[in-house]
Amino acid sequence: MAVGFMAIFAIAIEERVDWRLGTILLWPMTAIGVFSLLLWRWTDDLRLYAWVQFFPCLALPLIFFLFPPKFTGTIYWLLAAMFYALAKLFEFYDHAIYSASGILSGHTLKHFAAAAACGALLRYFQKREPITVPKVVSDPQELRSSGLR
Repeated sequence: MAVGFMAIFAIAIEERVDWRLGTILLWPMTAIGVFSLLLWRWTDDLRLYAWVQFFPCLALPLIFFLFPPKFTGTIYWLLAAMFYALAKLFEFYDHAIYSASGILSGHTLKHFAAAAACGALLRYFQKREPITVPKVVSDPQELRSSGLR
């Protein structure tokens, strides 16, 4: 999931901030996601992995608040965020969910919720349309020649 979250973070930067920056950051951020998992495995140190998991949760709302959308469909990003939050809740209550159900664990449900978040983003990419800004005509001569008055 760490690799996917870093890729989603880079895509959000590409979509909202600057497409070049997002494109440049995609592979390094994905590599950081992989490295965070390897570091966890090698040293039992979860700090980088925690940063990979939670920094985008703090930065993405700021990006979405500070930078206007270039495409329609922001609702799909919000749905993905809700499913991600649900996945984190399932992860946190893993044992309690398994104790209550006896069949499914919170870990299993976490992956279902994460898949639903990915599905919301897939739907976003299928449905999005560029947001066009209408041209503002300030020259009266241009208004007369275009037939608008």
